[in-house]
Amino acid sequence: MIVGGLIFGISAALQPQTSEKSDNIIEVSDVTIDRLTAQFDAAWKRDPTPEEMQGLIDTFIREEVLVREALALSMDQADAVIRRRLVQKMTFLMESASSGAQPSDAELQTFFEANKDTYAGKQKQSLEQVYLGAQVSQDDASRALAALNDGADPLTVGQPSLMPGALTRAPAQVVDATFGRGFFASVLSQPTGVWEGPVRSGYGYHLVRVTERPVAAEPALDDVKEKVIEDWAQQATDDISKKMYQSMLANFEINLPDTQENVTQ
Repeated sequence: MIVGGLIFGISAALQPQTSEKSDNIIEVSDVTIDRLTAQFDAAWKRDPTPEEMQGLIDTFIREEVLVREALALSMDQADAVIRRRLVQKMTFLMESASSGAQPSDAELQTFFEANKDTYAGKQKQSLEQVYLGAQVSQDDASRALAALNDGADPLTVGQPSLMPGALTRAPAQVVDATFGRGFFASVLSQPTGVWEGPVRSGYGYHLVRVTERPVAAEPALDDVKEKVIEDWAQQATDDISKKMYQSMLANFEINLPDTQENVTQ
């Protein structure tokens, strides 16, 4: 019943704003005058003068005449631009049907629990790195790795570079922005407190010691409530739009080529 009511409302909204008694009558109603005045006020922050109002009416009549003549000539058929615009307007109307909907506390809690991972804190890592160069032999990498794990000062191992020697509690986007995409993930399974490598970056090869990998805090609903409500509303909009589309689709029989079966959904 709700979906049916929404479709009825959309159908009414799509009706012409003029009260047409026949195809050759153009009625400039009070509703039309109010709409033209509101549009003028929105653009110019004042009401139109009588002369300006007459110009708006003349423009409306000209537009109505040309639109009706174009429709009579079927100019709207097979026009990709017009079809896209109509689809956009229908999509907007379907999405507007759920605007203002508010979840109950129980609905919000259920939605939050089902999507809790989405709101969890981002995984972070603290790490130190020693740059070995754009190219490095396995023997040189092994000697440098052994020296670091024996307690050598990282500043005395490897090659100088402008990259930071350490990052503290950095999320993936920071690590990858510093060393290249995928660097964060490449050391994510590495044990903490031990030098390992070589690890490849966008600049060459590194030895890396992960010093800390704090556990991402589990969020509480109150901490992310505004975002959860926003996501719930988007989900509700999508669900209602899909139901409305399926209800509209049920009114049609879809005939596919012979290679496909005829379907109605």
